[in-house]
Amino acid sequence: MPPRAPLSSCSLLAGAVFLLLNSGSAACRRDQPHAASRPAPALQTQPAAPVARDASAQDSATATPDPAMAAALARIDDEIRSLERIAAQRSDDWLNLEQVGSLYLRRAALSADYEDYARAEDAVARAFRAGRTVGPYLLRAQLNYTLHRLDRVGPDLDAIERGVIVPPTVRSAVAEMRANVAFHSGRYDEARVAYERLAREDRTPENLAALAQYRWKTGDFAAADALLAEAQTLASSRSTEVRGWLCLVRGLLELDRGRWPDALSHYRAGLALRPGYWLLEEHEAEILTLQGEGSRTLARYLDLIARTNNPEFMDAVADIYEQQGNHGESQRWVARARAVYDARLARFPEAVAGHAVEHFLAHDPQRAVAIAEANVRARPGGEAQVHLARALLAVGRRDEAKTVIDRTLATAWRSAELFATAYEAYAALGQRARAEEFKQRALALNPHAMDDVREPDAGR
Repeated sequence: MPPRAPLSSCSLLAGAVFLLLNSGSAACRRDQPHAASRPAPALQTQPAAPVARDASAQDSATATPDPAMAAALARIDDEIRSLERIAAQRSDDWLNLEQVGSLYLRRAALSADYEDYARAEDAVARAFRAGRTVGPYLLRAQLNYTLHRLDRVGPDLDAIERGVIVPPTVRSAVAEMRANVAFHSGRYDEARVAYERLAREDRTPENLAALAQYRWKTGDFAAADALLAEAQTLASSRSTEVRGWLCLVRGLLELDRGRWPDALSHYRAGLALRPGYWLLEEHEAEILTLQGEGSRTLARYLDLIARTNNPEFMDAVADIYEQQGNHGESQRWVARARAVYDARLARFPEAVAGHAVEHFLAHDPQRAVAIAEANVRARPGGEAQVHLARALLAVGRRDEAKTVIDRTLATAWRSAELFATAYEAYAALGQRARAEEFKQRALALNPHAMDDVREPDAGR
């Protein structure tokens, strides 16, 4: 199976919301039923109060936060406290509560703290109670989209479009979110038409990145790369957050193509813009690990865990220890990762399933099947379908895995992982000629696609 980047499955998803939140504001008025404002740009931060971490979160390394990041966190903490004080004095003040929710959602991308999502949910709920017949519909849609609750997004977008006055920026945001929901739901023709229309009507970095996502995930890497390069050119005067995110996306594209040095170059360009950003730092460490420098990246992952408590990084540490022959330490980190996954799955199951399935595939395949099935119910697009097929193969349900693969092949989704999994499914069923075709298609997309694929034992 091709190398899989921690968080890669949702980097574009979270980034789409991040770009929406950074692309301007359109404040709504209290007298507009169903109106929604695009949250005003602001930095993301850690909460001012101590955070209750997930189960088993006992850091074994001391975090080394970036000074600029720490300053940004302090600024945003002050802004949240100020907004909360104002809102507390006005029983009908939902607009300030909307801004509080926006800040918590936007800084979750930097804090990696799921408590930020819970705080955003709380602020949004309070805003709707205060607004009674009005409220932050767009923000709630963005929050549910980020948390992979795709079935909850549409009703809020409908409410926005029923508004008396819908600013052009909000209408554009709604159109892009509908396209993204269609994409992650596997409705690729609908998504393509919407992305192309958005890019044609307003050739912004955000719209080009959205269309690039479609091209990339349907197998046209060259077109995606050209779109992202154009997006970077257009974003040359934009914030470092937007430009750094585009570097991350280009790195992820090159990772999917198996071009590790190129991916590393993009990640480092992003870090030059956004030093201390954990997501870019993790992907840099990932590439170095893929290149055989696990002993060098171990300390980096330990630092990232101390800062984020991310279970995917714990799995990376476990893998490094296992490769070093330290089975006991490896298993300790596996147990820590599982405890965090269990806690997060209980609280945000849709958001966590796509990440957790990789852990359980390696350590509890039967549980992986249930998680993958839940992931498909929440986001029935190609990525989730491939995860389900892999889980079914892991427990010997080959015919069902082939059915899932064939269903995905009938869509526009194309990835090295899809073809590598198709190889496994067909080879396991003894269909060697067809399996070999899929193997070659996987390698054509990513020369590393078969590096970790175990030869199936047909008929076992």
